[in-house]
Amino acid sequence: MASGYAAATTIGTPNLTGVARAQAAESARVFEDYDDALTWFDEERHNLAAVQQAAAEVGLHQHVWQLAEAQKHFFVVRRHIDDFLAAQQLALTAARADGDRETEALMLSSLGGVYWMAGRLDESEDCCLQVRHLYRALGDVEGEATALIAHGVVLNHRGHPERCVDFTTQALDLLDGPHTLQLRAKALMNRAVVYKSDAYKSEPGPRPQGIADLREALTIFRQVGDRHSEAFAPGNLADFHLLDTDLDAALDLYREQQALARELADVYIEAEALRGSGDAHAAAHRAAQARQAWTEALALYEQIDHPKVTETRKRLGEQ
Repeated sequence: MASGYAAATTIGTPNLTGVARAQAAESARVFEDYDDALTWFDEERHNLAAVQQAAAEVGLHQHVWQLAEAQKHFFVVRRHIDDFLAAQQLALTAARADGDRETEALMLSSLGGVYWMAGRLDESEDCCLQVRHLYRALGDVEGEATALIAHGVVLNHRGHPERCVDFTTQALDLLDGPHTLQLRAKALMNRAVVYKSDAYKSEPGPRPQGIADLREALTIFRQVGDRHSEAFAPGNLADFHLLDTDLDAALDLYREQQALARELADVYIEAEALRGSGDAHAAAHRAAQARQAWTEALALYEQIDHPKVTETRKRLGEQ
């Protein structure tokens, strides 16, 4: 357990809870760097799943959800969606069996995120509603804001961008104080993503607001050391430059995003950067460079079995 939390800390797992850092440090393996910790998770992945299942079978509830908590960011980086789902389902059952409503809300929130990643939007939205209800009952305003942000993301993917903006803005109104900075930055970036969509293309106000939101979010991510979230921001800024046909600026930002993604060994973010680079080259009538970037993006999307495989094949003229 201690080594798992040490590895999770080393790869920058956000909002890590469950084991005090001092307790984890007492018996944990020391990891040299990000790559060392990520490799440890790769090697121990199946062992950790077996240990969690065994703990669930004998009723070691706290160990069950702690094991899920330690692995959550690893699952996102490596896109192990099935493993993530199985771990979070066990974790939620354990938290409920333990009667720990605060942990139940945390595990339910993570489960909703996995359902969203898997495209299971009905189940994801149901989790968001349950989480918000739990946090309201607990009087946890920051937790309620977290639920609103997550629900907004689901609503956007269901084709309701205006409701997404409304929920995200409600969340921002609830977030106050330096301890909420990281969550505030994520909300700002989520709202900006909606503002660059077709739903707001004809409106003059949202686009500059989206750029301002992203710049503020990027500053915060760098301030708090959230490198994974930071890696999304340049690509989103690049998308705005692409919409404004400022193609050189867009390409520079996509390249910055790709470099960050490679440092983090995050295949999905790198694929997104390459997809964007291809779009920018295509807009500049550089067909060969566009095709090369899209081909590389397709290979990465295929590696993680991502739904954007179909979209990227269409860019390449494949069926």
